[in-house]
Amino acid sequence: MLRESDEPIHYNCAQSLFVAFSDVLGVSDERAFAMGANYGGGMMHGGTCGVVSAGLMILSLAGIPQEKAMALLQDFSRDHGTTACTELLMKAAQEGVTKKVNCDGLVIHMAERLDAILSA
Repeated sequence: MLRESDEPIHYNCAQSLFVAFSDVLGVSDERAFAMGANYGGGMMHGGTCGVVSAGLMILSLAGIPQEKAMALLQDFSRDHGTTACTELLMKAAQEGVTKKVNCDGLVIHMAERLDAILSA
């Protein structure tokens, strides 16, 4: 289910997941890109990470039970210490990790988790 693209377009964290899982969402890549526009940067205010928001929406639209979605949320929080964008970025900065490297890593981690859940 995971896809790769060489397009030189900037995707925020949520857009990256929405486009990668557009088949699950039942929409075109263009529509998936548009859907995620306002989810990046913790919904534009440093709140819940767009990776988390997008991941939960993808699971919902795929008909995955709430218990599995809650487990994903709890696992993400355990693995990364928080679900808040601002806190994730502060932690990365303290560790000397750039925003791009941090966010790309979170996207990849969530994509792998989603793929495992959806493939089960």
